[in-house]
Parts: sequence; C-alpha cells; structure tokens
Amino acid sequence: MKFKFETILICIAFALCAVIVIVLRFDNSSAQNIEYVSVKTSETTFIVSTEKTEELSTQKQQQKEEASSVLNEKNGDKININKASKEELKTLDGIGEVLAGRIIDYRKITPFSSVDELVNVKGIGEKKLSAIIDKIVV
Repeated sequence: MKFKFETILICIAFALCAVIVIVLRFDNSSAQNIEYVSVKTSETTFIVSTEKTEELSTQKQQQKEEASSVLNEKNGDKININKASKEELKTLDGIGEVLAGRIIDYRKITPFSSVDELVNVKGIGEKKLSAIIDKIVV
C-alpha cells in the first residue's frame, strides 16, 4: 500500500512539473523576457531560463541609432522612406501624423522600390513629392 501511495505522489509531482513547464514555455508575455539556455553536464542536460536585462535592449537601440546615423551621413542626411520612423517622416515638409502613418502602412504591404512610388500613398501628389524628393531616399 505504501509503495502505491508513493508512486501516485511521484506521478502527480511529475504531472504538475509538466504543466508548469508548458505554461511557462507558451506564455507569450513572459516569452519575450525569458531566454532559455541549455546547460549540459556529464550526465544530464538542463534548460535554464534567465531574464533578459534592459541593458541588452539599450545596447541594441544604441547600435540601431549609430547605424542609422551612419546611413544618414552616407545618404547626405536623406530620410529612407522604407525604414524611417513616424517621427522622422514628420520632419519632411507637408508630412504630418496622418501621412506619416499612411506611408508606414503602405510600406508594410509593399516596400518602396523608388521614391516616385510615394505618390501611391493617399494624400501625396506630385506637388508634395517634388517638395520632398531631395530629402528622401529608398
């Protein structure tokens, strides 16, 4: 009788561990902040979860900004309409919050292959394009 009771307790413990692992593995909100690392010993492999630090995301952001500034220097401070943020697009003459959003929405579906395609965005015509064409690049 004692053997059966211990076996049942062990099975319940394993089942609870499995449920916890499944919940943690497939939880989308925590999956963005947890990094899984495989650690091998001579006999067993462990999966260790570690919290990602803000420092890593700050470093990545700084690298992106540095790369962006290098590209801007190379392109003569022109704004790449395929990669520019909404704030960068709003610095262009005649491009406000709404048009910047439309440009971003358009390029998500079809990236621009030339600056002339900007007229395909609702609200941007030839006149507006001619005013900003010297300040943009693809």
